[in-house]
Amino acid sequence: MNNHSARPDSILNTQNVSTGKASQYSFNLNYKVKLDNNGRNINVDLDYVPYQNMNSQQVDTYGFLGNGNPLPNQYHIFTPSNQNIDIYSWKLDYTDKFWKKWTFEAGLKYSSIVTRNRFDFYNNPSTGPQLVNSRSDRFEYTENISAIYASITGDVGKWSFEGGLRGEYTRTNGKSIALDTNNKNNYFKLFPTLFVVYKVDKDNEVNLNYNSRISRPEYWRLNPFKSYTSPYTYLEGNPALQPAFIYNGELGYTYKQQYNVSFYLRRVVDYFSNITVQDNISKLFYDTQRNLDLSQEIGFSASFPIKAAKWWEINNYAQGSYRQEKSGYLQARYNYHVWGIYLSSNHAFTLNKAQGLKAEISAWYSSPTIQGIYKLAKLYDVSAGMSKSILKSKGTLRLAVNDIFYSNTYRIDVNYENQRNGFYEKSDTRSATLSFSYRLGGNPTAARKRTSASEEEKKRTQ
Repeated sequence: MNNHSARPDSILNTQNVSTGKASQYSFNLNYKVKLDNNGRNINVDLDYVPYQNMNSQQVDTYGFLGNGNPLPNQYHIFTPSNQNIDIYSWKLDYTDKFWKKWTFEAGLKYSSIVTRNRFDFYNNPSTGPQLVNSRSDRFEYTENISAIYASITGDVGKWSFEGGLRGEYTRTNGKSIALDTNNKNNYFKLFPTLFVVYKVDKDNEVNLNYNSRISRPEYWRLNPFKSYTSPYTYLEGNPALQPAFIYNGELGYTYKQQYNVSFYLRRVVDYFSNITVQDNISKLFYDTQRNLDLSQEIGFSASFPIKAAKWWEINNYAQGSYRQEKSGYLQARYNYHVWGIYLSSNHAFTLNKAQGLKAEISAWYSSPTIQGIYKLAKLYDVSAGMSKSILKSKGTLRLAVNDIFYSNTYRIDVNYENQRNGFYEKSDTRSATLSFSYRLGGNPTAARKRTSASEEEKKRTQ
Protein backbone atom coordinates (compact mmCIF):
# COMPACT_ATOMS: atom_id res chain seq x y z
CA MET A 1 0.00 0.00 0.00
CA ASN A 2 1.23 3.51 -0.73
CA ASN A 3 0.57 6.75 1.20
CA HIS A 4 -2.16 5.01 3.23
CA SER A 5 -4.27 4.68 0.10
CA ALA A 6 -7.11 2.21 0.10
CA ARG A 7 -6.10 1.12 -3.39
CA PRO A 8 -3.06 -1.16 -3.66
CA ASP A 9 -0.01 0.16 -5.46
CA SER A 10 0.80 -3.38 -6.59
CA ILE A 11 0.04 -7.01 -5.76
CA LEU A 12 2.56 -9.85 -5.69
CA ASN A 13 1.65 -13.50 -5.98
CA THR A 14 4.70 -15.59 -5.00
CA GLN A 15 4.97 -19.35 -5.45
CA ASN A 16 7.86 -20.83 -3.49
CA VAL A 17 8.74 -24.51 -3.89
CA SER A 18 11.51 -25.77 -1.58
CA THR A 19 12.88 -29.30 -1.47
CA GLY A 20 15.68 -30.80 0.55
CA LYS A 21 17.16 -33.87 2.13
CA ALA A 22 19.70 -34.42 4.88
CA SER A 23 21.75 -37.37 6.09
CA GLN A 24 23.87 -37.85 9.17
CA TYR A 25 25.92 -40.85 10.25
CA SER A 26 27.73 -41.37 13.51
CA PHE A 27 30.73 -43.65 14.07
CA ASN A 28 32.01 -44.18 17.60
CA LEU A 29 34.83 -46.31 19.01
CA ASN A 30 34.74 -46.69 22.78
CA TYR A 31 37.17 -48.43 25.11
CA LYS A 32 36.90 -48.56 28.90
CA VAL A 33 39.73 -49.74 31.18
CA LYS A 34 38.77 -50.88 34.66
CA LEU A 35 41.80 -50.20 36.87
CA ASP A 36 40.46 -51.71 40.12
CA ASN A 37 37.23 -52.74 41.85
CA ASN A 38 36.80 -49.42 43.68
CA GLY A 39 35.53 -47.42 40.71
CA ARG A 40 38.84 -46.25 39.22
CA ASN A 41 38.72 -46.41 35.42
CA ILE A 42 39.73 -44.78 32.13
CA ASN A 43 37.29 -44.24 29.25
CA VAL A 44 38.27 -43.36 25.67
CA ASP A 45 35.94 -42.23 22.86
CA LEU A 46 36.82 -41.65 19.20
CA ASP A 47 34.06 -40.18 16.99
CA TYR A 48 33.53 -39.34 13.34
CA VAL A 49 30.25 -37.74 12.21
CA PRO A 50 29.67 -36.86 8.53
CA TYR A 51 26.62 -34.69 7.76
CA GLN A 52 25.18 -33.59 4.41
CA ASN A 53 22.28 -31.29 3.64
CA MET A 54 21.08 -30.51 0.10
CA ASN A 55 18.34 -27.99 -0.71
CA SER A 56 16.86 -26.28 -3.73
CA GLN A 57 14.40 -23.42 -3.97
CA GLN A 58 12.32 -22.24 -6.92
CA VAL A 59 10.75 -18.79 -6.44
CA ASP A 60 8.29 -17.42 -9.01
CA THR A 61 6.66 -14.05 -8.39
CA TYR A 62 3.92 -12.65 -10.60
CA GLY A 63 3.34 -8.93 -10.03
CA PHE A 64 0.38 -6.78 -10.97
CA LEU A 65 -0.26 -3.06 -10.76
CA GLY A 66 -3.27 -1.74 -8.92
CA ASN A 67 -5.20 -1.51 -12.21
CA GLY A 68 -4.58 -5.21 -12.91
CA ASN A 69 -1.85 -4.80 -15.53
CA PRO A 70 1.23 -7.02 -15.06
CA LEU A 71 4.47 -5.48 -13.82
CA PRO A 72 7.13 -5.17 -16.54
CA ASN A 73 9.77 -7.18 -14.64
CA GLN A 74 8.70 -10.50 -13.17
CA TYR A 75 10.88 -12.40 -10.68
CA HIS A 76 11.94 -16.00 -11.28
CA ILE A 77 14.96 -17.52 -9.51
CA PHE A 78 16.38 -20.96 -8.73
CA THR A 79 18.80 -21.40 -5.79
CA PRO A 80 20.32 -24.85 -5.14
CA SER A 81 22.66 -25.28 -2.16
CA ASN A 82 24.47 -28.01 -0.27
CA GLN A 83 26.30 -28.26 3.02
CA ASN A 84 28.85 -30.90 4.05
CA ILE A 85 30.09 -31.14 7.62
CA ASP A 86 32.79 -33.46 8.96
CA ILE A 87 33.08 -33.72 12.74
CA TYR A 88 36.14 -35.42 14.27
CA SER A 89 36.28 -35.70 18.04
CA TRP A 90 38.02 -37.64 20.80
CA LYS A 91 38.00 -37.55 24.58
CA LEU A 92 39.83 -39.25 27.43
CA ASP A 93 38.13 -39.48 30.84
CA TYR A 94 39.59 -40.63 34.16
CA THR A 95 37.44 -41.54 37.19
CA ASP A 96 38.64 -42.27 40.73
CA LYS A 97 36.79 -42.88 44.00
CA PHE A 98 38.23 -42.32 47.48
CA TRP A 99 37.06 -42.13 51.08
CA LYS A 100 34.01 -44.14 49.92
CA LYS A 101 31.87 -41.05 49.42
CA TRP A 102 33.99 -38.95 47.08
CA THR A 103 34.42 -39.18 43.30
CA PHE A 104 37.03 -37.38 41.21
CA GLU A 105 36.69 -37.07 37.42
CA ALA A 106 38.99 -35.41 34.92
CA GLY A 107 39.41 -35.45 31.20
CA LEU A 108 40.69 -34.08 27.92
CA LYS A 109 38.69 -33.45 24.76
CA TYR A 110 39.50 -32.26 21.25
CA SER A 111 37.08 -31.55 18.39
CA SER A 112 37.73 -30.54 14.80
CA ILE A 113 34.86 -29.43 12.56
CA VAL A 114 35.14 -28.72 8.82
CA THR A 115 32.12 -27.24 7.03
CA ARG A 116 31.92 -26.76 3.25
CA ASN A 117 28.97 -24.86 1.77
CA ARG A 118 28.00 -24.14 -1.82
CA PHE A 119 25.25 -21.79 -2.98
CA ASP A 120 24.32 -21.04 -6.60
CA PHE A 121 21.96 -18.28 -7.68
CA TYR A 122 20.21 -18.61 -11.05
CA ASN A 123 17.92 -16.18 -12.77
CA ASN A 124 15.28 -18.46 -14.22
CA PRO A 125 13.58 -16.76 -17.20
CA SER A 126 11.60 -18.61 -19.83
CA THR A 127 14.79 -19.11 -21.88
CA GLY A 128 16.41 -21.20 -19.09
CA PRO A 129 18.50 -20.78 -15.91
CA GLN A 130 21.34 -18.21 -15.99
CA LEU A 131 24.01 -18.40 -13.28
CA VAL A 132 24.68 -15.10 -11.46
CA ASN A 133 28.22 -15.37 -10.05
CA SER A 134 27.99 -12.16 -8.02
CA ARG A 135 25.11 -13.62 -5.99
CA SER A 136 26.53 -17.15 -5.66
CA ASP A 137 29.05 -18.15 -3.00
CA ARG A 138 31.34 -20.81 -1.55
CA PHE A 139 31.72 -20.70 2.22
CA GLU A 140 34.15 -22.76 4.31
CA TYR A 141 34.17 -22.86 8.09
CA THR A 142 36.64 -24.63 10.40
CA GLU A 143 36.52 -24.91 14.16
CA ASN A 144 38.99 -26.51 16.60
CA ILE A 145 38.19 -26.86 20.30
CA SER A 146 40.61 -28.10 22.97
CA ALA A 147 39.20 -28.67 26.46
CA ILE A 148 40.48 -29.82 29.86
CA TYR A 149 38.11 -30.38 32.76
CA ALA A 150 37.89 -31.79 36.29
CA SER A 151 35.17 -32.24 38.92
CA ILE A 152 34.78 -33.63 42.42
CA THR A 153 31.63 -34.80 44.23
CA GLY A 154 31.06 -36.08 47.75
CA ASP A 155 29.19 -35.93 51.06
CA VAL A 156 30.13 -34.61 54.50
CA GLY A 157 27.43 -35.22 57.07
CA LYS A 158 24.30 -33.39 55.93
CA TRP A 159 26.19 -31.61 53.18
CA SER A 160 26.64 -32.72 49.56
CA PHE A 161 29.12 -30.99 47.26
CA GLU A 162 29.82 -30.98 43.56
CA GLY A 163 32.35 -28.62 42.02
CA GLY A 164 34.11 -28.46 38.69
CA LEU A 165 36.21 -26.36 36.37
CA ARG A 166 36.45 -26.53 32.58
CA GLY A 167 38.87 -24.66 30.35
CA GLU A 168 38.38 -24.34 26.58
CA TYR A 169 40.59 -22.94 23.86
CA THR A 170 38.81 -22.33 20.55
CA ARG A 171 40.03 -21.39 17.06
CA THR A 172 37.60 -20.65 14.22
CA ASN A 173 37.88 -19.43 10.66
CA GLY A 174 35.00 -18.62 8.28
CA LYS A 175 35.96 -17.89 4.66
CA SER A 176 33.56 -16.55 2.02
CA ILE A 177 34.77 -16.74 -1.58
CA ALA A 178 32.24 -14.27 -3.03
CA LEU A 179 32.63 -11.72 -0.22
CA ASP A 180 36.42 -12.27 -0.09
CA THR A 181 36.34 -12.27 3.72
CA ASN A 182 38.01 -14.26 6.47
CA ASN A 183 36.49 -14.21 9.95
CA LYS A 184 39.04 -15.60 12.41
CA ASN A 185 38.53 -15.96 16.13
CA ASN A 186 40.72 -17.29 18.98
CA TYR A 187 39.79 -17.33 22.66
CA PHE A 188 40.33 -19.17 25.94
CA LYS A 189 37.66 -19.30 28.66
CA LEU A 190 37.20 -20.89 32.07
CA PHE A 191 33.81 -22.25 33.20
CA PRO A 192 33.39 -23.02 36.92
CA THR A 193 30.43 -24.92 38.43
CA LEU A 194 29.30 -25.41 42.02
CA PHE A 195 26.37 -27.34 43.48
CA VAL A 196 25.76 -27.57 47.25
CA VAL A 197 22.91 -29.38 49.03
CA TYR A 198 22.11 -29.21 52.77
CA LYS A 199 19.68 -31.83 54.12
CA VAL A 200 17.94 -30.25 57.08
CA ASP A 201 16.10 -33.50 57.82
CA LYS A 202 14.51 -36.33 55.83
CA ASP A 203 11.78 -34.03 54.46
CA ASN A 204 13.56 -30.69 53.97
CA GLU A 205 16.45 -29.82 51.69
CA VAL A 206 18.13 -26.58 50.60
CA ASN A 207 20.37 -26.30 47.55
CA LEU A 208 22.61 -23.69 45.95
CA ASN A 209 23.70 -23.93 42.33
CA TYR A 210 26.02 -21.86 40.15
CA ASN A 211 27.24 -22.72 36.67
CA SER A 212 28.67 -21.02 33.62
CA ARG A 213 28.85 -22.38 30.10
CA ILE A 214 29.37 -21.50 26.47
CA SER A 215 26.70 -21.74 23.77
CA ARG A 216 28.04 -21.96 20.22
CA PRO A 217 25.81 -21.13 17.22
CA GLU A 218 24.47 -23.87 14.99
CA TYR A 219 26.36 -24.19 11.73
CA TRP A 220 23.47 -22.93 9.60
CA ARG A 221 23.52 -19.63 11.51
CA LEU A 222 27.11 -19.04 10.31
CA ASN A 223 26.30 -19.61 6.64
CA PRO A 224 26.05 -16.25 4.74
CA PHE A 225 23.88 -17.64 1.93
CA LYS A 226 20.57 -15.93 1.20
CA SER A 227 17.29 -17.83 1.07
CA TYR A 228 14.68 -15.79 -0.82
CA THR A 229 10.97 -15.92 -0.05
CA SER A 230 10.01 -13.06 -2.41
CA PRO A 231 11.78 -10.33 -4.44
CA TYR A 232 11.89 -8.19 -1.31
CA THR A 233 12.48 -10.66 1.52
CA TYR A 234 15.20 -13.17 2.33
CA LEU A 235 16.98 -14.97 5.17
CA GLU A 236 20.75 -15.08 5.64
CA GLY A 237 23.36 -16.30 8.14
CA ASN A 238 26.29 -14.43 9.62
CA PRO A 239 29.85 -15.86 9.44
CA ALA A 240 31.03 -13.33 12.05
CA LEU A 241 28.65 -14.69 14.70
CA GLN A 242 30.29 -15.22 18.11
CA PRO A 243 29.37 -17.69 20.89
CA ALA A 244 27.23 -16.66 23.85
CA PHE A 245 28.33 -16.98 27.48
CA ILE A 246 25.71 -18.04 30.01
CA TYR A 247 25.86 -17.56 33.81
CA ASN A 248 23.25 -19.13 36.09
CA GLY A 249 22.72 -18.86 39.84
CA GLU A 250 19.90 -20.58 41.77
CA LEU A 251 18.79 -21.02 45.39
CA GLY A 252 16.19 -23.75 45.93
CA TYR A 253 14.15 -25.55 48.57
CA THR A 254 12.66 -29.06 48.32
CA TYR A 255 10.04 -30.64 50.57
CA LYS A 256 9.60 -34.43 50.65
CA GLN A 257 11.40 -34.76 47.30
CA GLN A 258 8.21 -33.56 45.56
CA TYR A 259 7.56 -29.87 46.20
CA ASN A 260 10.15 -27.45 44.85
CA VAL A 261 10.60 -23.71 44.90
CA SER A 262 13.64 -21.83 43.64
CA PHE A 263 14.88 -18.31 42.98
CA TYR A 264 17.22 -17.80 40.06
CA LEU A 265 19.31 -15.26 38.18
CA ARG A 266 20.30 -15.90 34.56
CA ARG A 267 22.65 -13.68 32.56
CA VAL A 268 23.58 -14.19 28.88
CA VAL A 269 26.35 -12.08 27.37
CA ASP A 270 26.70 -11.76 23.57
CA TYR A 271 23.72 -13.99 23.03
CA PHE A 272 22.93 -14.70 19.39
CA SER A 273 19.51 -14.51 17.80
CA ASN A 274 17.79 -14.04 14.48
CA ILE A 275 16.80 -10.43 14.00
CA THR A 276 14.99 -8.59 11.18
CA VAL A 277 16.21 -5.55 9.25
CA GLN A 278 13.82 -3.24 7.41
CA ASP A 279 15.96 -1.43 4.82
CA ASN A 280 13.90 1.63 4.00
CA ILE A 281 16.24 2.76 1.20
CA SER A 282 16.49 -0.43 -0.86
CA LYS A 283 12.96 -1.50 0.18
CA LEU A 284 14.26 -4.90 1.34
CA PHE A 285 13.22 -6.78 4.45
CA TYR A 286 15.54 -9.55 5.61
CA ASP A 287 16.15 -11.87 8.54
CA THR A 288 19.75 -12.25 9.71
CA GLN A 289 21.78 -13.50 12.69
CA ARG A 290 23.75 -11.32 15.07
CA ASN A 291 25.11 -11.05 18.59
CA LEU A 292 23.24 -8.83 21.01
CA ASP A 293 24.81 -7.37 24.13
CA LEU A 294 22.84 -8.67 27.08
CA SER A 295 19.82 -10.68 28.14
CA GLN A 296 19.21 -11.23 31.84
CA GLU A 297 16.37 -12.56 33.92
CA ILE A 298 15.59 -12.84 37.62
CA GLY A 299 12.67 -14.88 38.89
CA PHE A 300 11.26 -17.83 40.75
CA SER A 301 9.80 -21.21 39.86
CA ALA A 302 7.66 -23.68 41.80
CA SER A 303 6.42 -27.21 41.12
CA PHE A 304 3.81 -28.86 43.30
CA PRO A 305 2.04 -32.16 42.59
CA ILE A 306 -1.42 -32.81 44.03
CA LYS A 307 -3.08 -36.18 44.67
CA ALA A 308 -6.69 -35.03 44.33
CA ALA A 309 -8.04 -38.60 44.50
CA LYS A 310 -6.82 -42.17 44.05
CA TRP A 311 -7.71 -41.88 40.37
CA TRP A 312 -6.66 -38.24 39.82
CA GLU A 313 -3.09 -36.89 39.84
CA ILE A 314 -2.16 -33.26 39.15
CA ASN A 315 1.25 -31.79 38.38
CA ASN A 316 1.49 -27.99 38.48
CA TYR A 317 4.32 -25.64 37.57
CA ALA A 318 4.60 -21.85 37.85
CA GLN A 319 7.34 -19.44 36.90
CA GLY A 320 7.49 -15.68 37.33
CA SER A 321 10.29 -13.46 36.07
CA TYR A 322 11.55 -9.95 35.42
CA ARG A 323 13.49 -9.76 32.15
CA GLN A 324 15.79 -7.18 30.64
CA GLU A 325 17.12 -7.06 27.07
CA LYS A 326 19.51 -4.35 25.92
CA SER A 327 21.93 -3.86 23.06
CA GLY A 328 23.19 -1.47 20.45
CA TYR A 329 21.43 -2.03 17.13
CA LEU A 330 21.22 -0.08 13.86
CA GLN A 331 22.90 3.15 15.04
CA ALA A 332 20.78 3.24 18.20
CA ARG A 333 20.24 1.34 21.45
CA TYR A 334 17.30 -0.36 23.12
CA ASN A 335 16.74 -1.25 26.76
CA TYR A 336 13.52 -3.22 27.28
CA HIS A 337 12.05 -4.57 30.53
CA VAL A 338 9.11 -6.90 31.03
CA TRP A 339 7.41 -8.92 33.77
CA GLY A 340 6.41 -12.42 32.72
CA ILE A 341 4.63 -15.51 33.95
CA TYR A 342 4.41 -19.11 32.76
CA LEU A 343 1.83 -21.56 34.14
CA SER A 344 1.23 -25.22 33.34
CA SER A 345 -1.02 -27.92 34.77
CA ASN A 346 -1.19 -31.60 33.83
CA HIS A 347 -4.07 -33.83 34.97
CA ALA A 348 -3.90 -37.64 34.74
CA PHE A 349 -7.03 -39.75 35.37
CA THR A 350 -7.24 -43.51 35.92
CA LEU A 351 -10.76 -44.23 34.64
CA ASN A 352 -10.61 -48.01 35.02
CA LYS A 353 -7.45 -49.52 36.47
CA ALA A 354 -8.45 -53.14 35.75
CA GLN A 355 -9.01 -52.38 32.05
CA GLY A 356 -6.03 -50.01 31.75
CA LEU A 357 -8.18 -47.06 30.71
CA LYS A 358 -6.58 -43.66 31.33
CA ALA A 359 -7.14 -40.03 30.32
CA GLU A 360 -5.00 -36.91 30.42
CA ILE A 361 -5.50 -33.19 29.90
CA SER A 362 -2.80 -30.51 30.02
CA ALA A 363 -2.72 -26.75 29.63
CA TRP A 364 -0.09 -24.02 29.71
CA TYR A 365 0.01 -20.23 29.38
CA SER A 366 2.90 -17.88 28.59
CA SER A 367 2.45 -14.13 29.05
CA PRO A 368 3.76 -11.52 26.55
CA THR A 369 7.56 -11.26 26.52
CA ILE A 370 10.52 -9.84 24.62
CA GLN A 371 13.47 -11.17 22.63
CA GLY A 372 15.84 -8.53 21.31
CA ILE A 373 13.71 -5.98 19.44
CA TYR A 374 10.89 -8.54 19.13
CA LYS A 375 7.79 -8.18 21.28
CA LEU A 376 5.99 -11.52 21.49
CA ALA A 377 2.27 -11.81 22.25
CA LYS A 378 0.85 -14.28 24.77
CA LEU A 379 0.65 -18.01 23.99
CA TYR A 380 -1.44 -20.80 25.44
CA ASP A 381 -2.18 -24.44 24.68
CA VAL A 382 -4.75 -27.02 25.78
CA SER A 383 -4.20 -30.69 24.84
CA ALA A 384 -5.90 -33.95 25.83
CA GLY A 385 -5.63 -37.68 25.28
CA MET A 386 -6.91 -41.14 26.23
CA SER A 387 -5.14 -44.51 26.32
CA LYS A 388 -6.23 -48.13 26.70
CA SER A 389 -4.07 -51.14 27.55
CA ILE A 390 -4.82 -54.19 25.38
CA LEU A 391 -3.35 -57.59 24.55
CA LYS A 392 -2.56 -58.53 28.17
CA SER A 393 -1.10 -55.07 28.87
CA LYS A 394 1.62 -55.47 26.25
CA GLY A 395 -0.18 -53.20 23.78
CA THR A 396 -1.38 -49.62 24.17
CA LEU A 397 -3.91 -47.77 22.03
CA ARG A 398 -3.77 -43.98 22.40
CA LEU A 399 -5.77 -41.04 21.00
CA ALA A 400 -4.29 -37.55 21.50
CA VAL A 401 -5.47 -34.09 20.43
CA ASN A 402 -2.89 -31.29 20.62
CA ASP A 403 -3.57 -27.54 20.81
CA ILE A 404 -7.33 -27.96 20.78
CA PHE A 405 -8.09 -24.22 20.48
CA TYR A 406 -5.33 -23.53 17.90
CA SER A 407 -3.84 -20.91 20.20
CA ASN A 408 -0.12 -21.75 19.98
CA THR A 409 0.48 -19.06 17.36
CA TYR A 410 3.40 -16.63 17.26
CA ARG A 411 2.56 -12.94 16.91
CA ILE A 412 5.62 -10.71 16.86
CA ASP A 413 5.72 -6.91 16.68
CA VAL A 414 8.72 -4.62 16.01
CA ASN A 415 8.55 -0.88 16.76
CA TYR A 416 12.12 0.38 17.05
CA GLU A 417 13.60 3.54 15.49
CA ASN A 418 12.63 3.34 11.78
CA GLN A 419 11.78 -0.35 12.04
CA ARG A 420 8.01 -0.85 12.02
CA ASN A 421 6.94 -4.34 11.07
CA GLY A 422 5.79 -7.66 12.43
CA PHE A 423 4.72 -11.12 11.49
CA TYR A 424 2.23 -13.80 12.32
CA GLU A 425 3.22 -17.48 12.24
CA LYS A 426 0.63 -20.21 12.49
CA SER A 427 2.09 -23.72 12.24
CA ASP A 428 0.42 -27.14 12.31
CA THR A 429 0.28 -27.26 16.10
CA ARG A 430 -3.32 -28.53 16.21
CA SER A 431 -3.40 -32.23 15.43
CA ALA A 432 -5.15 -35.48 16.29
CA THR A 433 -3.08 -38.67 16.56
CA LEU A 434 -4.18 -42.27 16.92
CA SER A 435 -1.28 -44.58 17.80
CA PHE A 436 -0.66 -48.20 18.73
CA SER A 437 2.39 -49.58 20.50
CA TYR A 438 3.30 -53.12 21.44
CA ARG A 439 6.09 -54.32 23.74
CA LEU A 440 7.93 -57.42 22.58
CA GLY A 441 9.49 -59.71 25.19
CA GLY A 442 10.32 -58.73 28.75
CA ASN A 443 12.00 -55.63 30.12
CA PRO A 444 15.29 -54.94 28.33
CA THR A 445 18.52 -54.86 30.28
CA ALA A 446 19.72 -51.32 30.80
CA ALA A 447 22.72 -50.45 28.64
CA ARG A 448 25.77 -48.69 30.02
CA LYS A 449 24.98 -44.99 29.96
CA ARG A 450 27.67 -42.75 28.53
CA THR A 451 28.13 -39.67 26.38
CA SER A 452 30.21 -39.92 23.21
CA ALA A 453 32.81 -37.31 22.25
CA SER A 454 30.71 -35.57 19.57
CA GLU A 455 27.31 -35.11 21.26
CA GLU A 456 27.53 -31.31 21.52
CA GLU A 457 28.77 -30.87 17.95
CA LYS A 458 26.04 -33.14 16.50
CA LYS A 459 23.33 -30.99 18.07
CA ARG A 460 24.62 -27.97 16.15
CA THR A 461 23.98 -29.57 12.77
CA GLN A 462 20.20 -29.36 13.29
